[in-house]
Amino acid sequence: MHEGIEVKPLLLHQVFNRSEQDLEFLVISQPNTKNDRVSRE
Repeated sequence: MHEGIEVKPLLLHQVFNRSEQDLEFLVISQPNTKNDRVSRE
C-alpha cells in the first residue's frame, strides 16, 4: 500500500510508525531544507 501526505509550509509535524511493519518514507522538499530541521534521537 502507498500513501502520501502533504505538510504545508511552517507547520510543525512528526511521523510515527505504530505498526509492527517497517516504515519507509521519502521526503521531497521545495524550496530547499537548509537549516529548517531538528534531529531528535
